[in-house]
Amino acid sequence: MTGPTKKAAARRSEILAAAGICFSEKGIKEAKIDDICGKLNISPGHLYYYFKSKSEILDALIDAHTARIEQRGEELLNRPDALDHFLHDDFVSIQLESDDNESYIWEIYTRMRGDSHMAKKGRRHWQVSSDALRKIVLSAKHHGRLRPDADVDTVLTLLSMMVLTAQFAEMADPDYDLTRYQAALRLALKPFTAEP
Repeated sequence: MTGPTKKAAARRSEILAAAGICFSEKGIKEAKIDDICGKLNISPGHLYYYFKSKSEILDALIDAHTARIEQRGEELLNRPDALDHFLHDDFVSIQLESDDNESYIWEIYTRMRGDSHMAKKGRRHWQVSSDALRKIVLSAKHHGRLRPDADVDTVLTLLSMMVLTAQFAEMADPDYDLTRYQAALRLALKPFTAEP
């Protein structure tokens, strides 16, 4: 990337980060372009140079979040400790240590029923998330971390249900103990895991 292109990409990233914070703090509908601009101390005209609308910003945020999940699934695919890594580093540590500026993603799912564009984005996000979890489970099975008779789809369903439950619980109660969900998930997976 050359000078102006690199600078433009950096500015777009800053705008997306600020928008993520605003969408998480206020909700997608209530967050305004002025709120995003206020976080960066820029004018709306400056923002509109990079994005034509709030909807375009939201699309870019969802696409970036989905791409990160897809990349994470690829990174974990060949790791022998993929499941353990996911349970600790991805499921717990990242959520505990981050400022969680992506809670607006869950609002996307609530908007899917009445908005065909959001439905398409939400389905893509869900598919990529499911595929990433499947890669983690397949890696665990391939590396002998799951019992040979463990059903991949059952383990995948269990992981999906527990992760979704934990994430919705976090939205409902910011003081809840995520490590409790991690312990419950490990216990639920115990019948499927191989002895070390």
